[in-house]
Amino acid sequence: MVSAVQENLKNKYGVDLKDTYIKNAITIETTTDQLILNIVVQTDDPEISAMIANLVQENADQIYKDVIQYGNVKSVDKAQIPLSASSPNVKVYTGVGLLAGLLIACLIVFITESVDTKIKPKDDLFDEYGIPVFAEIMDFAAADTNTGGYDYEYSTK
Repeated sequence: MVSAVQENLKNKYGVDLKDTYIKNAITIETTTDQLILNIVVQTDDPEISAMIANLVQENADQIYKDVIQYGNVKSVDKAQIPLSASSPNVKVYTGVGLLAGLLIACLIVFITESVDTKIKPKDDLFDEYGIPVFAEIMDFAAADTNTGGYDYEYSTK
């Protein structure tokens, strides 16, 4: 079958493909009642996929007679060039990527905050020791003139 499709591709359309490429692109499935064969062809080029599917359909009667040795095959539909790619589904992959990125970012923030032992604002002192803080001694040497903030750090040294 593959050699017949390969020859017809070359003769009819001028497309020269390797037989392994054609063989890997074709999937023939049966329906639940076993009376209809569904030919699926997936390649990078939708036109080539339609060409191969139509050539498999044209050769299906002879292939069926060679394998089964009785009966015949009647074509139901011709293959048409698809308007959009069958895979990958970009919307689903984008959504999954966004959710995974959000989950990983939240996990990193949680781990970073739980590992950090610095006591920064005065509220952390109250939460840590349970006593109110009435005043702070500011380190004026650590004043950052660009951002207008001060650097506080707790040390047990």
